Amino acid sequence: MNDKRYQVTRGDDKTVPVSVPDDPDPQDALVDAIRNTLTPHAVAAVAAWLQLASVDDPNVAGEIEWFTRVLVETLGGNEMADRLIEEIGL
Repeated sequence: MNDKRYQVTRGDDKTVPVSVPDDPDPQDALVDAIRNTLTPHAVAAVAAWLQLASVDDPNVAGEIEWFTRVLVETLGGNEMADRLIEEIGL
C-alpha cells in the first residue's frame, strides 16, 4: 500500500507530516466515526439494545449481529461493554 504523504501546518504553526492511506478500510472508518462522535457509554447502550433486536430477515439479523460485534470491539471487548452497560443501569 502506498500512502499519500502531506505536510500539514497545525494551529500552533508547526508543520507535521501526515500519511493518508490510498484505500482506507471502511470498517476502520466506521470505528473512527463511532469513537469520534459517541461516548463509550452511548456505544455500550446501542450495543445492548441491538442484542435484543429480533427480525425475521436473516440477512438483516446478520448485519445487526455484525454491527453489534463492531460496537463491542470498539469498546475493547465484552468485559468492558458489560461494565459500561452496568454503569448506565441497563
